[in-house]
Amino acid sequence: MFLSSFVSNLPGGNVGFIIPRESGGYIVSYFAQIAEFDWESRQVKPFITVESDKPGNRFNDGKCDSYGRLWTGTTAEYKGILEVTEVGRLYKIDKDLSIHAIEDKINISNGMAWTSDDKTMFYNHSLPRKVFSYDYDITTGEICKILKSIKFPVSQITSCCFGGPNYDELYVTSSVDELTEKQLQNEEKLAGSVFKVTELGAKGKAAPIFQG
Repeated sequence: MFLSSFVSNLPGGNVGFIIPRESGGYIVSYFAQIAEFDWESRQVKPFITVESDKPGNRFNDGKCDSYGRLWTGTTAEYKGILEVTEVGRLYKIDKDLSIHAIEDKINISNGMAWTSDDKTMFYNHSLPRKVFSYDYDITTGEICKILKSIKFPVSQITSCCFGGPNYDELYVTSSVDELTEKQLQNEEKLAGSVFKVTELGAKGKAAPIFQG
């Protein structure tokens, strides 16, 4: 098997996510934009820009539900993890490319995952150290009440996905960004770990692609 790679510098900041697209190519986020990305031509064409009134904000993680909607969120650019304020938002982007702000007062928006029956959505909100689970309506793409929150022993959880032979285990990643050596030896000993959450009473599935 042969692998190929190339480096493409995107204008405007860090890449938050890259996801395959049903119509071909990929969608990619960089800074406060979401763009079409063609692997062959290496062309990048932005089609969504958000939060122009908050020039320090950028997209972070993003995932698609099984209907092909994109869920993603923003965070403020920061020099230290404790400097992050609740100025981000959680967004839903439908197949017609309409964008909807779902939640605000988010500090660091991170990964999502869904159960195999599409009735529950899991969402990583990093600085509170929690993963939230919501009632989810796959037909409308609406989230309802919070069903459960899971507290973690680290300050920077980043993303989540289902795995295991039956997709009944939730894997949650974490970061060591900006942590001091003293913190890593004391209250943040598990920072950078991948956590496995079991006995959720729910099953997930492989990650869908963007249908828009």
